[in-house]
Amino acid sequence: MKIAVILPWGARFSPSASPGAIELCVKDFIAHSRFRDTTVVITNPPEHDGQAHPPYDVCEFRPAALTRIRANRTAWHRALIDQLLDIRPDVIQVQQTPVTAHALKGAFPKIPVILHRHDAQFPGNPIKRWLIKRDIRAADFVICNSDFILRHHIKHCGTRPEATQRIYNGINFALNEAGQTKEQLIVCVAARMPRKGPELFAGAIKPILAANPTWHAAMVCVTTGTASSRFARNVEELIESARTATSHGRFRRFDTLPHATVMELYRRASIAVIPSQWDEPFGRTALEAVASKATIVSSGRGGLREITDANALYPEAQSAEAYRKAIQSLIDAPERSKSMADAALENAHRLFDAQTVAAQYDTVMSDLAGTRGRSGHQHHSGKTTVTGRL
Repeated sequence: MKIAVILPWGARFSPSASPGAIELCVKDFIAHSRFRDTTVVITNPPEHDGQAHPPYDVCEFRPAALTRIRANRTAWHRALIDQLLDIRPDVIQVQQTPVTAHALKGAFPKIPVILHRHDAQFPGNPIKRWLIKRDIRAADFVICNSDFILRHHIKHCGTRPEATQRIYNGINFALNEAGQTKEQLIVCVAARMPRKGPELFAGAIKPILAANPTWHAAMVCVTTGTASSRFARNVEELIESARTATSHGRFRRFDTLPHATVMELYRRASIAVIPSQWDEPFGRTALEAVASKATIVSSGRGGLREITDANALYPEAQSAEAYRKAIQSLIDAPERSKSMADAALENAHRLFDAQTVAAQYDTVMSDLAGTRGRSGHQHHSGKTTVTGRL
């Protein structure tokens, strides 16, 4: 069975190009799929900081076009259609983008189209909301990466329960658990924007390090993203105050780091803090920390509680002081902390193992291809008339 996976046009499907959660999810699904050898990933060539990067080698990769397509949806969809005419897939799998799923379903009405949704953000404009709902419903099947996202799509997007399924993002636990040496280290990865809550950790860590002189902390706080100058200044002041108040580099702040380096921090960390202040659709960062056997302090927003269930601390008040108390309680009770990390990891193995979730995905694709095939599946060739919204 041939499968074409369509990534968003801004995706960076490369281990060296700071890949995001969608790219990492797709890489893990394909790496453990029984259809790995007949899967093709299509997106723009991986690019980061003005440089081209080699794609993951988990499957065949095709750039949609010879040159990177930006901000031209019509040209993007026509490039994808040209590639699909050559590949002749049995299933088209569109990651995240409803308008692309609609356009490709219009171009290839007899090929099953799966739309894999990674978040639930909706525009405020009622016309745009109507369009995105229409585009989502154009897909033959919708996969959601958490129960939180699944409930949202059934309730607000009109997806049919029988054609909507939750398949969690997977992770290769063996890679995360290898070579762990736990230290008295607290790690937080939170972009410098209000919805990620970096000020909560930055405000909590100064008194934590003052009260616990053998502990260290690291914060990965990416400065890209939307934030007011006042908010950004406040976060930077909190970080600098914590850094200057602690000696011998006990608090280190990073802007961007390669994914492998972030994972190494988690492997060393005893505690990981996830202070997100918006409804996270899934929580890849939390899962990576759990897989590395760090104990979690989390806001629990959106899909975050699905990662750790009862095996994390969730501060009732979303304040720096509440996070300080939660972190300190774990430092004061190391056996309890370790027990929580072990329980969270055991639960994660059951729900998020890459081989398990890849098998669930394979079943969906096989069922769709088989059902559609019996109704007269025909591949397109030559020119095509695109009836979906470009």
